[in-house]
Amino acid sequence: MKLKCARDRIGSAKALLWLAVLAILSVTPAAAAILQATVTGGTVAGTVDAEHGIASFKGIPFAAPPVGGLRWKPPQSVVAWQGIKKADAFADSCPQEHEKSIRGSEDCLYLNVATKSPPWYWWVVVDGNVLPGTSFDLYQHGSFTDTPILIGYNSDDRHEDPPSHGTVAWFEDYVSHVHNQCPSMLKAILAAYPHRTDAEATQAYRDLFLDTWYGGNTWTWARMHNHYGRTSTYVYYFDIHPPGKPGAFHADELPYVFGNFDSTPSAEAVATSTLIRRYWINFATHGDPNGPGLPPWPKFTEKAQNAMIFDRSPSERPLPHTDRMKTLEQYYACVRSNM
Repeated sequence: MKLKCARDRIGSAKALLWLAVLAILSVTPAAAAILQATVTGGTVAGTVDAEHGIASFKGIPFAAPPVGGLRWKPPQSVVAWQGIKKADAFADSCPQEHEKSIRGSEDCLYLNVATKSPPWYWWVVVDGNVLPGTSFDLYQHGSFTDTPILIGYNSDDRHEDPPSHGTVAWFEDYVSHVHNQCPSMLKAILAAYPHRTDAEATQAYRDLFLDTWYGGNTWTWARMHNHYGRTSTYVYYFDIHPPGKPGAFHADELPYVFGNFDSTPSAEAVATSTLIRRYWINFATHGDPNGPGLPPWPKFTEKAQNAMIFDRSPSERPLPHTDRMKTLEQYYACVRSNM
C-alpha cells in the first residue's frame, strides 16, 4: 500500500510532528484592536474580534522557508525579524493538487491561531530528514519516529467530484486502467465496490477514491505503527455533514478542531467541537487523548481496530469499511511482490 500522507514521507526517521507549548499569551481588554505576542523569531501583532472576544494570529513563520538551497532539507530555524511583524493575513498553503492543477507555494511553513481569551499558543515543529524508500520499507527497518500518533480521515474525504459521465462501463474501465499492475486482482476490486447501475458506479468511484487516497492510507499507517512501534495509535473517523451531502468532505473537521466556524454554529456543533478540542489538547499534552469526563477513546490495535467516530453521537466503534480496504491491501501486496 502506498501511503500518500506527505507523499511517502511519513516513514522518515524524524518526520513525525511533535508539539510543544511555546507561550501563554494574555489578552488585553476585549476592546483592544491589536494583540501582540513574543514568539520564536520576534514579536507578532494579531487582531482581536472585540464582539466575539477572539484573538487571531495569521501567517506566523515557524521555520525558514524551504525554498532554494533549503528545498528537501531538514527544516531550519525560523529567521528572526526586527520590530513587530503583522500577523493579520494568511500565508500560502503548501502545494496540493486541485482539479488537475497545483495550488499553493513551497514557502508554506506558517501557523494560524484563533482562540478566545486567554489563548494557549501551540507551536508545531517539523524535525527530520526525508528518507528514500516506501513507507513499508521504512517501518520494517525501524526508520521511523516511535511516538504516539493520532490520525484519521473523513467519510467523504476527496479532493475532486466523481465524473459526470460515470457509468457502469466507465467505472470498470477506470478500475482496469488505474489498478493494472496486478490484473489477477481486478475481479476482487470490482466485487468490493458494487456498481450494478450508473448511480452505484458513481458511488463506487467515490468509495474507491476515498479508500485509495485516505481511508486505506490511514488504516495501513495505524496498523504498521501498531505492529512495528511500541507507542500508542489512535484513529478517528469524522462523519458530520449537512443533510443531502454524501459525507464529510476533505478538511470539514477543521472548524471543529479549532472551534472556528464560518457562521454561528449550532449548540450540537459547539458541543462536538468542545469534545474534539479536549481530545486534541490531551493528546498534544500527554500523547493520549483520554481524560476525565470524556468518552473513552481506545488504542487502535490489529485485533481491536476501533476508532473514535465523530458523528451526531460521537463514540468508539469499529473503523468502517475495512473489508474494502483489505481488498486494496491485497492488491498492493500483489504489486509489491511483482517489483
